[in-house]
Amino acid sequence: MKRIYIIFGVIFATSLIAQMSAMQYLLYTHNTELANDINVAGKQRMLSQRIAFDLNHLLIEKNMDFARIRNDLVDTLDEMEGSHAALMGKLEQRSEGIRRIYLNRPYALDAKVRDFIHSVRKVVKKASAKNVVDPNAKEVEYINTLASGILPETLDLAVYQYQKEAELQASKTSDIILVLSVLVLLTMLLGLVQFILNM
Repeated sequence: MKRIYIIFGVIFATSLIAQMSAMQYLLYTHNTELANDINVAGKQRMLSQRIAFDLNHLLIEKNMDFARIRNDLVDTLDEMEGSHAALMGKLEQRSEGIRRIYLNRPYALDAKVRDFIHSVRKVVKKASAKNVVDPNAKEVEYINTLASGILPETLDLAVYQYQKEAELQASKTSDIILVLSVLVLLTMLLGLVQFILNM
């Protein structure tokens, strides 16, 4: 009889720990992963505007600040490229809506971001040799066209889609946590009933 109580106690404790661990895991992943991606996607918009601003600043800068601004621009480009690579690495885990914005026309955000970064790097490379940016360069016009509307609008759309996915995930997580909470209460109630019967 004593062995049955021990077995029941082990099953009861294991079940309770498993349910509580599942709840903790759901809360942790919900609070961190998508929220972080939303922040990174929003930051991409800010970085694209900062890059365009620094580039246009170089158009008028002829003196000693040129090298500093150019170096800041390169650092910001590296940051934007790294953030974009991180988001693209998680794309398979995201909804069809998010993948469509990054990969399919008319949005094709992945191509827009890569074209933007490539074009800016091309201008910066030419500027490194001459310490001057040609305002009539076709890349400069293309960068300003992207940065003044198409790119930030598409990035805003991506952020909105990330937020929609986060809300959907929050709703699903709440439902699962509710079910797990009921299971925890039922497990505790069963344990209490068994304890009373044994007494």
